Amino acid sequence: MNYSAGFIWQPADAWTITVDLYKIDIDDRIVISGSIGTGLDPALDAALAAANANSAQFFLNAADTSTEGVDVVIDYGTEIFGGTLDVSLAGNYTDTDIDSVRAPSSLSSIPGIQDVVFTSQDRSILTEWQPETHVNLSGLFSRDAWSWNVAVSYYGEYTVEEGGPTRQEFDGKFLVDTQFRYSFDNGLSVNVGGNNIFDETPDINTIGQSRAGTIVDGNGDVIVQSNGVFQYSRRSAPFGFNGAYFYAGADYRF
Repeated sequence: MNYSAGFIWQPADAWTITVDLYKIDIDDRIVISGSIGTGLDPALDAALAAANANSAQFFLNAADTSTEGVDVVIDYGTEIFGGTLDVSLAGNYTDTDIDSVRAPSSLSSIPGIQDVVFTSQDRSILTEWQPETHVNLSGLFSRDAWSWNVAVSYYGEYTVEEGGPTRQEFDGKFLVDTQFRYSFDNGLSVNVGGNNIFDETPDINTIGQSRAGTIVDGNGDVIVQSNGVFQYSRRSAPFGFNGAYFYAGADYRF
């Protein structure tokens, strides 16, 4: 069931404000189970033995979830300094909750089975692994053949849970992109700019540093020695970890 409502308001010629609210209820949501091992149920043990397996995962309709959110967009345009300025502020807030969890009927009599088929980490994936808040502020100034664009994005806090459970909260971050462009009369345009120009990265990962250890070749020489290969979270991040990227380019329209 999806409920939504919204409105558009233009308080003045230069301003436009759009607001959309929504609520999404999902019953019997498809999720992948946790690792189901032996010792829970004789029939399950027999099935695992027949498959020559120690554990299994499977998809099931295990969860009822509800998602609520709001999108807000504010646009403003004006003439200034002999040119035009267009500014846009867009923000989103989304929150997902798990209302109930059900195990397969054949396993429902096992105490605590809900936490086995849909683990704490699996629940965290749905509710915490992405920021609830994302805001973008962009401005484009154009004058004659010149234009300059600046965009500032904010990704809010989020939490990642590893098996254990071990949890880490990642801070919100600001990213800035910019581009200068000059357009010639003959259809040629040149540009220079950068994405994430202040070289922002997600927080360093302090949990889930798996694959740690030392690799030695046949001569006894150390090839790899690592406390953990994942400097940044291998699980989730709202933006990449490659940092700043600068570029220059040209295009021609004919």
